[in-house]
Amino acid sequence: MSVEEDDSPDDIVLPSDTTDSDDDEVTSDNNDDTESPQKKLADIYDEAQKKLKDADRAGDETGICLDCVSKMVRVSVSDADADDSTSHAIIDTYLGELSQGRPVTKTALKKHREEERAHLMAQKSLEEGETIDFKKHLETNLQKIKQIRWTDKSGPDESSYILNVQNANNITVSRGILYDERKLWQAFCAKQNGDYPERACYKEGSPEWDDFINELMEKRGKVEESEGPRHGALRALKNRVREATPYGTPHDAIEMSGVYLPCEPPNHDEIHIPREIVSRVLTTTHTDVTYRKLQLELTARNMAGGSMSGDAVANSTTLDGNYQTFWVVDADGFDIDVDAYREEAEDIDDRMGAKPGDTDTDTDNNDVVNTDDNKNEYGKMGSSGGDDDE
Repeated sequence: MSVEEDDSPDDIVLPSDTTDSDDDEVTSDNNDDTESPQKKLADIYDEAQKKLKDADRAGDETGICLDCVSKMVRVSVSDADADDSTSHAIIDTYLGELSQGRPVTKTALKKHREEERAHLMAQKSLEEGETIDFKKHLETNLQKIKQIRWTDKSGPDESSYILNVQNANNITVSRGILYDERKLWQAFCAKQNGDYPERACYKEGSPEWDDFINELMEKRGKVEESEGPRHGALRALKNRVREATPYGTPHDAIEMSGVYLPCEPPNHDEIHIPREIVSRVLTTTHTDVTYRKLQLELTARNMAGGSMSGDAVANSTTLDGNYQTFWVVDADGFDIDVDAYREEAEDIDDRMGAKPGDTDTDTDNNDVVNTDDNKNEYGKMGSSGGDDDE
């Protein structure tokens, strides 16, 4: 870890940490027990150094240093006897001492000092009666508003708005916050200083504020489209289907992690997707989208299979006594590898022949145990259904 050099002025002398000995007489020119700002800063520094000696972890050391800086800034800003330039120089020297051999740099401590000072100065200004005309502030300093519009076809409009304000951190808010003066003011101040001061004379639900924001959007607004979470999940599902092998039986589609085509391509008009494929999408890369939300996105884009009705997509079936769920989608909305189509999956045992120790337990009289010995009737596609959220 690199340690920054102390760049504070050479003529700043840290207050002594020595105490009066028993032999020295303590005298005072007056009876004022008020400590000077320099003495307060020294006490805060000494207290921090004692805590640092007992700190066991790097995270504890960083927290102690930041807390020390915050306390020093409070003295600099709030103490009536504090000279701001002198206190600033003294604190600057202490920052170099605190960062020596520690996991936090002097640059980081300086940044924390400035953030704390800005926050306390804003509070002090408001307490002393100074008010901020937020509307005028935006009108003067707002450079642009970027509206990020999601490409989802289903669900509410969940656009977000990024406000780029001169000499301030950008903020990202929802439409509800943007059109609420109080909430936008709180969001703006919280982003700058980690807190916000209260302010009077708001007009709740003011049409003037709505008109003001609309005017800003017209003059400085920009709309950009971004893939919404539901659209993204649908795109991922389409990729999975394109990579899957299409089969002519639902049993093979389940067993081989493929998709089922009721009609041989290119005459197929539906694709039946095993729920397991859908689950891989929603439990890995798109965990913020539920099965129901993805179904609504499919139906909003008219991509459900023609055999389905309403907003239903999932269909149930029983295969070899096991309950299975397929999502039925329109073939026009999903690409498949037509050349990879298989009417039936190849039987591995048939290709390899009998294995040592195999005995025939059924009636095909070929002395080989294979799928022909254990064929069951495939279930037929049943009624719409599936999980509760489908």
